[in-house]
Amino acid sequence: MIKRTIVIASPSYLRLENEQLVIENTETGAVNRVPIEDIGYLLLEHRQITITHPVLSRCLEQGVALIVCDSAYLPAGMFLHLGQQHHVQGERTLQQIATSSTLRASLWQQTIQAKIRNQTILARRVGYRMWRSLERLAEKVQPGDRTNCEASAARHYWRGVFGEDFSRDPEGEPPNNLLNYGYTILRAATARALVSSGLFPIVGIHHRNRGNCFALADDVMEPYRPFVDAIVHTLCAEHPPPHMLTPSIKRRLLEVLVHDTLVDGERSPLQLALSTTAASLAQCFAGKRGSIIYPQMPE
Repeated sequence: MIKRTIVIASPSYLRLENEQLVIENTETGAVNRVPIEDIGYLLLEHRQITITHPVLSRCLEQGVALIVCDSAYLPAGMFLHLGQQHHVQGERTLQQIATSSTLRASLWQQTIQAKIRNQTILARRVGYRMWRSLERLAEKVQPGDRTNCEASAARHYWRGVFGEDFSRDPEGEPPNNLLNYGYTILRAATARALVSSGLFPIVGIHHRNRGNCFALADDVMEPYRPFVDAIVHTLCAEHPPPHMLTPSIKRRLLEVLVHDTLVDGERSPLQLALSTTAASLAQCFAGKRGSIIYPQMPE
């Protein structure tokens, strides 16, 4: 089931009533109701939001990812229910921790190959004439990406998709800000899918950082990044990228969660593809399969 993304962008009072999220605009008095079970992501954007404890508790019980924005109205953190899969989560966490270095290297190889292949598809789609260089790099990825094909691909990819003068830098000029916002949403969606599959997002395959609570999400989201890049490329083709993200641009970026992907040749919304990926990864950690199911970007 595709879950809804609810953005609270005005002064609001959020309460729970009959298993529904009641959203009351404190300026206009307008009231909207949404069944909790229909929500996948609750984005708390405005600085004047009051939310009751029952709303927090019930959202977490239903697997809703609550994303909190900072003073610049950009996603800064999120709440996830780590007990959602309590009957298997302890077992799966131990399996993650016990994963051999050989399996981790293989999983990272598969991840980077899937990422570069999706980058290749987007580069070809936007008319980058050197896209075959990316295609060749995908075939050269070794276990653990020992030769760092990911970085080599990035040098071709960013130049080919966003122009010779573009440099991917989170602190850089637009459209870096659009990419930052889209990736943050994608990261939250990935973490939610992982937790829903009983996985512990702090234990990564490749990423390692004592301050990173979502290392596994950062690993798994890599092949999905080109789906955000595709939206940003389209936005840049329509208008010069702004320094401040407008509500309409944010809505466009949020739509990445329902964009089409190809999973084993079948079309699937990205949100559901993430669930498939997470479930397959859990099976890898359990020793039941040797490969992760990643989606392909439609041609």
